[in-house]
Amino acid sequence: MDDSDTILMWIPRKIKNKLYGLTTNIEFGMYIKQSKLIYGRPNDSDKNRYLDYVYNKYNSNKYFNNLNTMINTII
Repeated sequence: MDDSDTILMWIPRKIKNKLYGLTTNIEFGMYIKQSKLIYGRPNDSDKNRYLDYVYNKYNSNKYFNNLNTMINTII
């Protein structure tokens, strides 16, 4: 990830399906202050409000809520 030009993090967290994405929280924190981090999650994703808040605090871009839009914007 350090050598990447862009880091895309799509976090479709679903607690009831045991898709916690806890390792992603650590990676998110490691790269949040770098402009190469692009973050998104679907509107129905669980427990991402703090990631939304922190991303908006350190990044001038709003997080994405549509994976296709996110990928097309990056390309």
